[in-house]
Order: sequence, then structure tokens, then C-alpha cells
Amino acid sequence: MKIEAYQLDTGDLPKDLTDLVANNGIPRWRGPYAKEAEIQGLRNKSVEYQVLSKESFKLSAIGRGGVRVERTHEP
Repeated sequence: MKIEAYQLDTGDLPKDLTDLVANNGIPRWRGPYAKEAEIQGLRNKSVEYQVLSKESFKLSAIGRGGVRVERTHEP
């Protein structure tokens, strides 16, 4: 996944999904990890990204039928 590739290269999770598109002065950044259109598409689908800890994050969105779908990544 793109977030994990970013983390592997930089040692940290992105603060925001836009960090996957452009380097904002982050050492060891080797991206881009995603295209701007991909990030915009996620926003249009109301995808939310939340850093839970140094190594875990949660993605959530409204799925079919208005049901919230969440994915938590923990090492």
C-alpha cells in the first residue's frame, strides 16, 4: 500500500494524504507515492485518514448504503 511505502522510506506515517503526492521537506522521501487525482478521488468519496500512533493509522469512508467502513492498520 502507498502509505506503508511512504513509511518504509521516511520512517514515519504521512501527516496527511497529500504527503504521498509531494515532498514537503521530508528527509528520505522517494515519492511520489500517489497521484494528485488519486488523493482527490479519495476526498470526493469522503475518505478520512487518521494517524493513531507512530506505526498505526485508520482509513474510513462512507460505503454503499451509507454504512461507514473502516480499516485500521497496526503493525
